[in-house]
Amino acid sequence: MFCEHTFSGATGHEYCRSRRRDLHAMLPFEVGSAKTLRRIAVQYRAARSTVLRAVERVARHLDAQIGRQLLSYEPLSIVYFDEVESFIHTRWKPVSIAMVVGGDRRILGVRLAETPARGRHAARAREKYGWRKDRRPQVRRVLGDYVRPALRIDVTIKTDEHPAYRRLWRQLMPSADHQQFKGRRARRQGYGELKVGGFDPLFVINHTAAMLRDNIKVLSRRTWCTAKCLRGLERVLIIYQYYHNNYLLRPPPASP
Repeated sequence: MFCEHTFSGATGHEYCRSRRRDLHAMLPFEVGSAKTLRRIAVQYRAARSTVLRAVERVARHLDAQIGRQLLSYEPLSIVYFDEVESFIHTRWKPVSIAMVVGGDRRILGVRLAETPARGRHAARAREKYGWRKDRRPQVRRVLGDYVRPALRIDVTIKTDEHPAYRRLWRQLMPSADHQQFKGRRARRQGYGELKVGGFDPLFVINHTAAMLRDNIKVLSRRTWCTAKCLRGLERVLIIYQYYHNNYLLRPPPASP
């Protein structure tokens, strides 16, 4: 007897039962090309809710794939760690993007954390949105535990002179060689991430952070496009991490 079921080319596909598999397949390229989700919806003639669901599904699939890739890497001997500042919804809701980058410029992991408002508008921000807890210490620890299996025991970790970084890596990897370098004045170009002067010992992670700001629209310094929630920004970063590691650093061979 036959089961009386039919099959198609989508059977077993990671985006099976999706009516817009073309959108799912192209999403990493579009997100990594400084396009907003609204512009992607217009380009592919889809509703914004359809694009948001696609981002959620693609991010969930790529997050698992990134985890498998991380475990397949050879243990790294040099990594860089730093944090990028951004915000969600308004500049009065700042967030910190903790990031670990390998010596070969692969992004090993990113995590987001809420931070309290600072500067001259901090009092007004607290009055309007309430007190925001600083969650950076917990997120740094989570990110360190996540990337630790991909690092050698005697790995060299390069960071700036933030006092919390030394305590963090001393607890996570006591045998690591933690090297700290003094922060330098930022260039006018390069989204404030690239530094003025000659040789920059943290160029790898500073350049990667500048690429994040240039290739992800919601992270650009001067724009009216902003992320509306922490989880939404995290999904976009997951998609970009996959695109950065698999296409920007390792472009596929050209077709004959």
